Amino acid sequence: MRIIQSIVGWVLVAMVIYNCTSRDQTQVAPAPTDGTRIVCSTEIGIGNKLKLKLAGRSNSIWIDLNNNGSYDSGEKGITGDDYTSYTVASKDFTIYGDVTMLDCSNNRLTKLDLQHNTNLTDLVCSSTKLTSLDLSQQTDLQTLDCEHNKLVTLIFGNNKMLTSVKMHCNDVEFLDLSLLPKLTYLDCSLNHLTRLNVQKNADLEYLDCAFNDIKVLDVRNNAELMTLECEGERTVRT
Repeated sequence: MRIIQSIVGWVLVAMVIYNCTSRDQTQVAPAPTDGTRIVCSTEIGIGNKLKLKLAGRSNSIWIDLNNNGSYDSGEKGITGDDYTSYTVASKDFTIYGDVTMLDCSNNRLTKLDLQHNTNLTDLVCSSTKLTSLDLSQQTDLQTLDCEHNKLVTLIFGNNKMLTSVKMHCNDVEFLDLSLLPKLTYLDCSLNHLTRLNVQKNADLEYLDCAFNDIKVLDVRNNAELMTLECEGERTVRT
């Protein structure tokens, strides 16, 4: 009987240890996987590092680095003024939580899906391998830097707060700026634009559209314009 009691006792101890260990390994995610999120893909090899700079509600942000849909050790998103290095465990990864600023430049990204995060105010995604970027849902976006990519498509929507767009050195052929009433700074030089309509951008102060294929540029409605760079364009109406 004592042997049986001893065995039962050891079994109970083992169960307690197992349950405690399971609780330690199963962590509660700071933000749900069906909530606010940014979906990314990268060409950086597994085991190598990517660097991100994040701002937002820090206790809600985490990064699913292995793309398994669970919050694992080492996946807490670090916010602050400096870049944080993360080890790539999957070509696809998702940033969950209330991110308001994202700098994901120089990470060889091939995909940046922002449709499920409408909180962004500042986005830097320069020097990656993106070919398209849809910002139609980013109604709070104020600044955008997407220079030195392979962008063919750049979609704006009702971005009423957007003041600065840096998209130098891409492959964009068409740009609709009609829903950007607060735009003050635009650098779209070294693209493949054949036309550029800035008639709805009355607050524009700086415009660099040099080295495109624009035949006619009309800036007669842009009374606030202080700097205009348009080398390589045919006709400018001021």
